[in-house]
Amino acid sequence: LGLLSLPSHSLVLSITGSFYPWGRTTPAGALQPVTAEAGDVWIASYFAPEGKYSVTEEYFSHTDSSGPLTTFENSGVYAYGAEGSFPTQSYNASNYWIDVDFEATPTDTGTGGEDRLTGSHHADVLLGAAGDDLLTARWGDDILRGQDGDDQLEGQGGADILIGGAGDDQFEFSRSWHSRGHGRDEIQPGDGSAAFEGAGVDGGDIIDLRDIDANRWWGGDQAFTFGSTDIGGLSLVDVGDSTLVRGNTDGDARFEFEVMIQDGAEVSASDYSHLDFLL
Repeated sequence: LGLLSLPSHSLVLSITGSFYPWGRTTPAGALQPVTAEAGDVWIASYFAPEGKYSVTEEYFSHTDSSGPLTTFENSGVYAYGAEGSFPTQSYNASNYWIDVDFEATPTDTGTGGEDRLTGSHHADVLLGAAGDDLLTARWGDDILRGQDGDDQLEGQGGADILIGGAGDDQFEFSRSWHSRGHGRDEIQPGDGSAAFEGAGVDGGDIIDLRDIDANRWWGGDQAFTFGSTDIGGLSLVDVGDSTLVRGNTDGDARFEFEVMIQDGAEVSASDYSHLDFLL
């Protein structure tokens, strides 16, 4: 959706999802701590729709078809260069303005050892640092970054972001309702590593679903069946440049468990196998 940058154009965070209309707030969490002090200047910008232009004006008071454009890489068709490369399409003034409100987020940073860090009911940031760490989210929309080492990252309540970093990491989910709908968790790249290392091979990262009962209608704790969309099944589909993991625990048309892997265009859902999961 947009970017928040320093005047030096150093990117602080990017916002994904959908803008809320009529003045509602679109929340976004930075993937690393950001220091904000009184008097700091920030640049907030948003992308024009595909193939469109956006021009900055005084809120709703102007409608333009020429003049300065605000466009970004891979968004719109503006080109800078020879005369023939300039845009010819018409465009309108922007219908949005942006206010940035900073809200402090608790940050817990581990040491070089094997740390155990647990979130709270706030939107926490847990940084494992070096060592084989255990990071556990709680009820906020938390960011878990394992960083170096073979880490365990457990998403719980809230829409959590899990970044394993270097090492063979394990992403754990213990309840189906911990990751679905508006509270769906995401496994993202970061700290020099892909979102999921070693898709389809023995070794690398792994997703642990053993604590989720794959069939709520049977007694006990049932394991998922990889590659099935039926009750008790775990399936994967491509969603844009990401892979959506889906679990069906009651047999209806909706999936009761979902987690999005932001693995990029170079990895597809078909690259994954049962070796990537503890079912």
